[in-house]
Amino acid sequence: MLEIKYISDVNELAPLAEKLGMDLNKSGASFVLFENGVSCGICRVKVTDRAEITDFKLLPEHDDFETRDFFFRALLFKFSLNPIKIFIGCKDERLRPFGFTETDNGMEVNSFDIVFPRSCGG
Repeated sequence: MLEIKYISDVNELAPLAEKLGMDLNKSGASFVLFENGVSCGICRVKVTDRAEITDFKLLPEHDDFETRDFFFRALLFKFSLNPIKIFIGCKDERLRPFGFTETDNGMEVNSFDIVFPRSCGG
């Protein structure tokens, strides 16, 4: 079973962050993905006048399309419940179907404009 939890305790985050090569000294909120009770991914979000996804990583043994897709869509859904701009500091065509558009230094979408396309492409 997959579940996502907000975790603020650095001591709880540190072992997984180290495995993922993530720096917890940067500011931001941490959302942790668990698979069958085992932590396997972290999404870090810096919230200012926008929500900036700064890190999105899964352990290699859990990093498959279905798991990544669930994690990303679940987070986008939570963001879609509040009026905020979501920014990702890279340009990736996989973000376009969700409503993201290019900016000078990444891609963004207004939370109320998020689209949830079928993952099967049908």
